[in-house]
Amino acid sequence: MQCGDKSYFLSTVENSTNKKTAAYCTSISQDTINEAVRVYEYNTTSVVPDNEKMQDVRNNLNETDPTLIVYGCSSHWLNLLGQDVAPSQLIIQVVKVNKYFRNHYVLGALLNEISGSVKPQLPAEMRWNSQ
Repeated sequence: MQCGDKSYFLSTVENSTNKKTAAYCTSISQDTINEAVRVYEYNTTSVVPDNEKMQDVRNNLNETDPTLIVYGCSSHWLNLLGQDVAPSQLIIQVVKVNKYFRNHYVLGALLNEISGSVKPQLPAEMRWNSQ
């Protein structure tokens, strides 16, 4: 929950056994919005659901409350854009370089000695900013 320039953790839901359908995610979102009103007397003005298959959630929330501003996560959008514009041949070369550092102990050790360096990460669809 964001109030002014401060962020607050409102709640979490353990939902590993539930299917993440639009109806289920909409219900969880509405419960959280109601909790913000009940517990903090805070009216929600906007919601940013994850972009992954969440267009229906955004539509459902807007149908429930047309004054609610509901938009997708910019980080997800940029990651999806990166997946679209990063040529697969480039990604293959990045993977080769990263694996080379990972599989050669001396090079990895030298890289670790450089101040501020980080271990190369293999690009993957589940890792944001891989592109």
